[in-house]
Amino acid sequence: MLREVHRYTWTGTNRHEVRVYEAGDGRRFVLDRTLDGVPPFFHCREDANSPHGRTICVDGQEYWGDGWDWEQAVAAVDRVLTTPLIRRTLCQDT
Repeated sequence: MLREVHRYTWTGTNRHEVRVYEAGDGRRFVLDRTLDGVPPFFHCREDANSPHGRTICVDGQEYWGDGWDWEQAVAAVDRVLTTPLIRRTLCQDT
């Protein structure tokens, strides 16, 4: 189960709402919601301390969850992280 440890909002090229989650084993994940996408969408990466952490794909996609709320997105990432590696749909690292 993922536990939220930090959240913030920032504006670059797009507006983002960002939350950092910690898994039971101590690994941290950054879940980023791009707010000005139509509809808003999510992106998740490993390693909250690195801007180049590995992308966590949901349904084989790097950017996913069009129009989803935070609860749906966190549940989807949690499902991916708890699925045995052999059964996951992986995407290429960016």
